[in-house]
Amino acid sequence: MIDTHQHLIHRDLLRYRWTEEIGPLAQGSFTTADYASDLGGRRIEGTLFMECAVEDADYRTEARIVSERMRGPESGLLGQIASCRPEVDEGFSDWLDEGPSLGVVGYR
Repeated sequence: MIDTHQHLIHRDLLRYRWTEEIGPLAQGSFTTADYASDLGGRRIEGTLFMECAVEDADYRTEARIVSERMRGPESGLLGQIASCRPEVDEGFSDWLDEGPSLGVVGYR
């Protein structure tokens, strides 16, 4: 089984304003270790990270952080669906060009 919609929260590195009013999400992070713990013994062959609506200034950083995590031997991350801002022309093509080197398999 492959989880095609895994969210991870790296609050120490990124900003998630949308979580501020959601009790369990308002504090702390949710990492690959937390995810593995929550599986309760169920076997997942791998996951695709789904962007987590970080603040606009952080969306590229999020993809780069996830890319680094993907390189870890125990990450289970097979690829990522990264955030993009097609409504902003400046830098958009460069962002699409960088995607494959980050393990991006789609954009949202």
